[in-house]
Amino acid sequence: TSGVQGDQTLGRVKFNRFTEHYEIFAEHLYIGDDFRHDIGFVQRRGIRRSDGIVTLDPRPDVFNIRKISIRSELTYLTDTRNRLLSRLQNLQVRTHFQTGAMVGFAVNNHYERLERNFHITPEVTIPVGEYRFPDFALEFNGRPESVLVPRGSVEVSESFTAARGSLLS
Repeated sequence: TSGVQGDQTLGRVKFNRFTEHYEIFAEHLYIGDDFRHDIGFVQRRGIRRSDGIVTLDPRPDVFNIRKISIRSELTYLTDTRNRLLSRLQNLQVRTHFQTGAMVGFAVNNHYERLERNFHITPEVTIPVGEYRFPDFALEFNGRPESVLVPRGSVEVSESFTAARGSLLS
């Protein structure tokens, strides 16, 4: 844009390769500090975001297992000076059986840096700082051809200043 100074760059590079037994995905997004979003919507300027996912789907021929899905994911967000703002590390493992049943778990590791106070309500404010918190989930699905299909999940997480848990069925 004429007359505007600063970094107006916007760019994205993406790679995806998948087969029946694996998937590899990588993406990098750069939005300059002074990027103008006259057309479209940009949530945040002045960032670099990198995402990577690797999924393996082995099919062992044991214990009536159809496949095991192992997924690892990393999302890494910095400002344009490479200061870490946010990071999510995820590991998920699901075992799918020949019957259609499934059992799995997931572990997430979060990091958030707040550069200014975050006001949730007039009485609740999360102060400036660095926050690290995990969450865990277990899930299962019964055999789909059953009259009553047992299904459920348990989640335990901690975020900023509070812990929470849930049981879904």
